Amino acid sequence: MQGGTFTILASNLLEPEYQAENLTPGVIYEFKVQSRNSYGYSAFSATLTMLCAFKPEPPAAPTTFRTTNKMNIDWVEPFTNGSPITGYRIYILQHDGVTYTQEKVECDGTSAAVIANTFCQVSLAKLIISPYNHVLDESVWVTIIAENFYGDSLVSEPGNGGLVKLVPDAPINLANDPSVTIDTRIKFNWQQGASNGGDTVLDFDIYYD
Repeated sequence: MQGGTFTILASNLLEPEYQAENLTPGVIYEFKVQSRNSYGYSAFSATLTMLCAFKPEPPAAPTTFRTTNKMNIDWVEPFTNGSPITGYRIYILQHDGVTYTQEKVECDGTSAAVIANTFCQVSLAKLIISPYNHVLDESVWVTIIAENFYGDSLVSEPGNGGLVKLVPDAPINLANDPSVTIDTRIKFNWQQGASNGGDTVLDFDIYYD
């Protein structure tokens, strides 16, 4: 390990190559070599310093869940294989059920916050337009690729859980009821908008000035 005392790793090698095995990921190792003939040993070669690392393992299948007007995407940091995660690529399945599209804006996998929290949000308003084109009550499927200095992981298994729901359409046909309205009382009524957003309308709020 870097900064430690050099010890013999292998000897009596006949070819100018060697593969060190069973090293510890994330540890910096130093190597040097010397040759020998019948008169003795050479001086040491220059030192090779290497971090023992590789591209990360794929993340486990992410989960999606809805909160109000956002679709939350959550996952767990995969095993890094010795080199810190430098970013994620988040892919959302389109309505066609075949095509995954990387979401680079609302789920920017290079963001320090996204990397640290393994979490991002996409607005439901974005999911119902191109390229995703989701419809109400459709499940949102996501896959993720992790990145580090050494390359990209394999793609995670798809994960889902959240259904597309929207706020209801604005009420319509707001009108006075003249049969009840007098000088100190105004009655009015309205109709619910065409879409309830995929969920039951719970109540209405009235404002006045």
